[in-house]
Amino acid sequence: MEKQCYRCGGELPENAVFCPACKAPQIRVPVRPDREEEQEQPGLSRTQTPFQQPPPVVTVAVGSEKIQWKVFLTSAWPLALLAGLLAGFVPLLGILLLLPISVVIAVRLYRKRHFVALRPGQGARLGLAMGLITFCGFAPVFVAVITLNQSFHQQLLEGMSQAAARNPDPQVRQIMDSMLNTPQGFAILVGFSLIFFLAIILAIGSAAGAIAVRAQRGQSR
Repeated sequence: MEKQCYRCGGELPENAVFCPACKAPQIRVPVRPDREEEQEQPGLSRTQTPFQQPPPVVTVAVGSEKIQWKVFLTSAWPLALLAGLLAGFVPLLGILLLLPISVVIAVRLYRKRHFVALRPGQGARLGLAMGLITFCGFAPVFVAVITLNQSFHQQLLEGMSQAAARNPDPQVRQIMDSMLNTPQGFAILVGFSLIFFLAIILAIGSAAGAIAVRAQRGQSR
């Protein structure tokens, strides 16, 4: 059987060392299987091994679940204090409108500065904190207005007197009359009013915070 060149396929004379057509050597040295890959890759010495690039490592930044109060209060306390000061003059407008708006704005600013997914419970805590700051601005203004503003003071007394007159219990009417007609009683009445407004402000603030977080989570999906 005639031999053929492994490179060009031409016929070879017997005992030929080189192919007369392509000059390729016809003597091949067997190589171990683990060396074949090294010889097939040009530019690598016998002591070198082909470099395999490791798969890219993907790092995912995980935000802390704790509330960063310093970051939040930096922008939250001016909004809450302003809402409280205005609510002292106009309680219904300030508490029912300005407070929820300030809570929503503060939560949005916090998400932009400290991007982390918040839970509705955390949003309620943020709103509760803003409610406390709002009450700190509301209380002194409200007390000053109902004490120094004679027209507002008179309207408050008339409203309380009418409410007391409609009560069928004579003892309750007597207690209300004594509270309205004495400075000590009026101070107690103001104290109860502040406690009532504190509960309303905290409830509205926490509800606004939870709703703001839930709404933003719905938009991000």
